[in-house]
Amino acid sequence: RPEKLLDKISFASAGLLSVTNTFFEDCHLERKETNELFDWIREPLPEDKPPIAVLTGKAGCGKSVILKDLLEKLNEEKIPVLGIKTDLLMIDSITQLSSELDLTDGIKGTLASIVEKYGKAVILFDQIDALSQTMSTDRKVINSYINLISQLRLVLNLRIIISCRTFDLKYDPLLRSFEDKYTIDVGDLNEEDIEFVLSGMGVEKTRVSKTLMDLLKVPLHLKVFCDIYEKETNLASLNTLQDLYDGLWNQRILTATDKSSVLDAIEIATDKMDESKALTIPFALLDR
Repeated sequence: RPEKLLDKISFASAGLLSVTNTFFEDCHLERKETNELFDWIREPLPEDKPPIAVLTGKAGCGKSVILKDLLEKLNEEKIPVLGIKTDLLMIDSITQLSSELDLTDGIKGTLASIVEKYGKAVILFDQIDALSQTMSTDRKVINSYINLISQLRLVLNLRIIISCRTFDLKYDPLLRSFEDKYTIDVGDLNEEDIEFVLSGMGVEKTRVSKTLMDLLKVPLHLKVFCDIYEKETNLASLNTLQDLYDGLWNQRILTATDKSSVLDAIEIATDKMDESKALTIPFALLDR
């Protein structure tokens, strides 16, 4: 039944839905790129244009959060959507990916059936740059995803959205093929956005130097700041990203009461990096 297929792609999207999209508690920023992608999905596609959009930007600019927000918006608007967090699913074949997502009819077959019933569907591939040549020596994984995308673009009325760092989009030989697709570049946060977040934490703008304000324009940096900030924090000592990470290290590692959990986390990280032959691992592996 089509309704059962919707349930299946909803469950299969759990990885992307688990992305944290708040800076603290209920503090969330609406990003204009979410609406731009939503508008692209809703608008008719010119006959000479491929059904692929690329969300790109530097590391930490909030691409995953934008795709999570888009996933939730599509669900609210009753537009069928499957969200795949590729860095959580390092697979060797399309068949293996279908099995991991519990889509017994295959990803293409499932989405084709949904499009036939509901007239439209969307698939999101988040952090495909985590599979790039700069991050991993194993090319089987990215080859499988590129092959899948090539198959999915043949499904009429299926829109495909990929998130990828600007560097990898330009320099990875496989990802470079998406350079000429409809592209949305994610920019920095503006000062009004930063002030909104800071005011929610009780931080007055007058206490924040221009150097720190510029640093916090990157959403990841602002998130780290929110994680480490305490009333006694010396804001004048925070001038670089390294300062922010030093504060996080001191708070989470050096002052940790349970040292064994720190060692366990390090072991999990190194084992996963060795297994996947990659320089990074999904944060969700340590979120326990």
